Amino acid sequence: VNNMFNSEILKKSFENEISLLKDIIENPNKYNNGHYRNILRSKINFAKFEDQNLNIVSLSINTHVNKANKLINGGYLELNNYRLNAKRSIENIKKNNNSRKNEQTVIYNLQVKNLQLSELVIILMSKLHDYAYKSGNSELIEDFKIKNKEIEILLGYTQGDPHE
Repeated sequence: VNNMFNSEILKKSFENEISLLKDIIENPNKYNNGHYRNILRSKINFAKFEDQNLNIVSLSINTHVNKANKLINGGYLELNNYRLNAKRSIENIKKNNNSRKNEQTVIYNLQVKNLQLSELVIILMSKLHDYAYKSGNSELIEDFKIKNKEIEILLGYTQGDPHE
């Protein structure tokens, strides 16, 4: 009898595979490397995976499927679902990191645009102030003061008139 296909050894191997997959699902950062991404990428790669420290034996995909169906509750379907969930949990690390970086970039770019627009409004208001006061026209000056107050309120701060 070929020892590699001993039912007890295979049953233990499948239990250890499931334990490993559960650990990957719960602690994906620990396994976020090319080695584990490659193992989880396909059914064939996972079947071939071997780890003597974890008592996980390498099998062909057909043997893996057949023996899993005979030896574990839930059969191969359950085992493969764990593999897919483990694969997704590692993939989600990258997605979360990327979306966080993208959010930070968007926020930063919006802050820069906000400052540029605020600066532009201040420059324009300063020019309008100069034109209104240089004209000596009291109606223009009053109109400027009203508009300036409205814009300051809109921008959320009061700067006051530096020329008063």
